[in-house]
Amino acid sequence: MKKWLRYWHDRRRGTGRGADVHGVIICGIEAVHHRLQQRLAGETRLRLEALVSDAPWQHGTRIAGVRVCYPGEVPALIERTGARALVYCRETDPAMFDGASMRLLKRSPVALLALDPDEEDDPADRLLRCLEHEFGHIDERAGGRRLRDQR
Repeated sequence: MKKWLRYWHDRRRGTGRGADVHGVIICGIEAVHHRLQQRLAGETRLRLEALVSDAPWQHGTRIAGVRVCYPGEVPALIERTGARALVYCRETDPAMFDGASMRLLKRSPVALLALDPDEEDDPADRLLRCLEHEFGHIDERAGGRRLRDQR
């Protein structure tokens, strides 16, 4: 039992034997975000942590097993789960975060990535390449940027 709990804890925090699994949070719950969720769900090296929506009637619901949370909950969710990527599909998606949340996100070790499932042949592969580049594992052709580097 202890071994299983340690493995689960390490996997959730991004350490230990399960460290190759990256937590992902998707900003938005429109049709394009759902298509992205479906295309990422089959990738075993990615763990969908949450979807983000600022609509109160969607808070706490689940879409395909993934919880919908408020933008203000994301910094704590990143710290608790060790998520590595905050993914958006439309340029307006990051605007849902207020100033305080954005300041907290800029200090956290998370990559903010634009990823449109309709324009990418394999969005899971692109996301993995970006994350591996961001956290020091692969070449520089990947394109991920840290939130703290954006102005």
